[in-house]
Amino acid sequence: MKKHLHNSLRALFLSLAVLLSLPMLAEKVMIDGIRYDLVAKAKQAIVIAPSSGKYSGDKVIPENIEYDGATYSVTSIGSEAFYDSDYLYSVVIPNSVTSIGNSAFESCLKLKSITIPNSVVRIEDEAFKYCSNLESAIIGNCVNSIGDGVFYRCPKLASVTIGNSVTSIGDQAFYECSSLISVEIPNGVTGIGSQTFWGCHSLESITIGNSVTSIGFEAFYQCSNLTSVIIPNNVTSIENYAFLGCSGLESITIGNNVSSIGYEAFYLCSNLASVTIPSSVRSIGDYAFAHCPELLDVYCYAENVPSTESGVFKDSYIEYANLHVPKASIDSYKATAPWSGFGTITSISGTVTPLPNLTLTDGEEYENNIEQEVGTLTYTRTLPNMLWNPLYVPFKIPYEDLQENYEVAYINAMHSYDNDDNGEIDDMVMEIVKIKAGTLKPNHPYLIKARNAEAMEMSIVQENTTLYPAEITTLDCSSVYTNFKITGTYQEMTSGELNGSLVISTDGAWKKLSSTSTLKPFRFYLTISSREGSPVEIADEAMSRVRIRVMGEDDTETGIDEVKTANDELKSEIYDLSGRRVSAPAKGGVYIIKGKKVIY
Repeated sequence: MKKHLHNSLRALFLSLAVLLSLPMLAEKVMIDGIRYDLVAKAKQAIVIAPSSGKYSGDKVIPENIEYDGATYSVTSIGSEAFYDSDYLYSVVIPNSVTSIGNSAFESCLKLKSITIPNSVVRIEDEAFKYCSNLESAIIGNCVNSIGDGVFYRCPKLASVTIGNSVTSIGDQAFYECSSLISVEIPNGVTGIGSQTFWGCHSLESITIGNSVTSIGFEAFYQCSNLTSVIIPNNVTSIENYAFLGCSGLESITIGNNVSSIGYEAFYLCSNLASVTIPSSVRSIGDYAFAHCPELLDVYCYAENVPSTESGVFKDSYIEYANLHVPKASIDSYKATAPWSGFGTITSISGTVTPLPNLTLTDGEEYENNIEQEVGTLTYTRTLPNMLWNPLYVPFKIPYEDLQENYEVAYINAMHSYDNDDNGEIDDMVMEIVKIKAGTLKPNHPYLIKARNAEAMEMSIVQENTTLYPAEITTLDCSSVYTNFKITGTYQEMTSGELNGSLVISTDGAWKKLSSTSTLKPFRFYLTISSREGSPVEIADEAMSRVRIRVMGEDDTETGIDEVKTANDELKSEIYDLSGRRVSAPAKGGVYIIKGKKVIY
């Protein structure tokens, strides 16, 4: 009985002590439209959800607040503080905040941008989940962890800057951020979680930091605009389905420490043409490179044949592809399925040695069958004029490196016209679109022209870039009447090899090759065939030149940028502002004559 009474009194005493201490430890207050949880002893304030209703409008969180004669530092944004505040338009986070809690801004549907200051160390799970109108995010340089699902299903998020202190990016961090274009993962990050970039369909480039050791399950699943991936040397494993459905992926270089490639890791990469597998790889999961119908070259540096299942290259037509392996291991690969199924198996050196520097010049042919890193790559060329010239190089070029001195355009379409309805083609137009941003792809035809005379002596320098295998790329740009094929080359081609094709000459005109014509490396040429596939005889004036028409940003005609002709007789041709040739111009009308707008 005495023991029972003693326990009851002790429990009552403890309850009273807790109740009496609560005001000293924490108190909830509303100041200037923002609710805080005050920690009296530490003199800290935590932003929390309002007791009723939701936050709305524009909110500025102060660094400090005053309450009851005391100053409190605002140190964190609590879990679900702004949850479902669907009319919150903006929020300013002060430099005093060190953490952002779970679901702090989840479902803030009107929030368009967020800047996380350098004071923040940690962003908890799902902090900005379902922020469907969030367009940009800047993550401060002191953040060391980005939790799971932080930007889960933020479909308008196009730009994100990840601070240099981040060491971990959680699972599904950028899940279905379908507008995200490019991401640079800093060197401090050690792992890319599962489904981190799942369904980021607009993602064009990803730079993976040198400290990353693993690429998680479905990390880049269906990133269909991703064109190339370089997996750094610290990565040891590529998990299952990591790049499944990356249909735009053209080349992969896998770092020298990867030991395993997961099940279906590169499944359905339908444009994948080149793969480099290092000597460290011991196993490749089944269907890892299945349904890759464009696969032409696999460079496998493993002296011991990696263990695989029979379906690793299923439906990738390897019977038409080339396998490059160490010379001493050729017989082993030829005797081991599915490697034995490659059309050709040839020898390569055991390692890929990065090149310290390389200079590519206008008049020298270029040969390369492996993907290599280059410390300093320089391409020099003399442009003969300030007109459009062909450009075709084996490395990437950020447009920002060119925009000051050059205009660059890609070929959007080719058109042929029968203006007289007599069954004969009498007009041909190359439709181009000027590049405003982004990166020029390797092994792809572009048009380039100098903005000034000084820029005609062109020198393009790239630091720490990648040199891609030499490829002959052919683009089909067919029209109603005619088949057009644009083919890039790194070889010096003769007129006989080009079989009556057109080239851009020194005066900027597309001209028929003569019997003595040659095409230099780093250019492309135009082949014309009938709809039935037979070569078109380029004999008349109309078929011996191509006009260039520049399209506006809204894909509407801007008029003829230039008219280039193969002979003087064509220089009297007259065109309207839509690019149509006119046989009977009206007096006082505005027309294009000799490449210039004039009143007739």
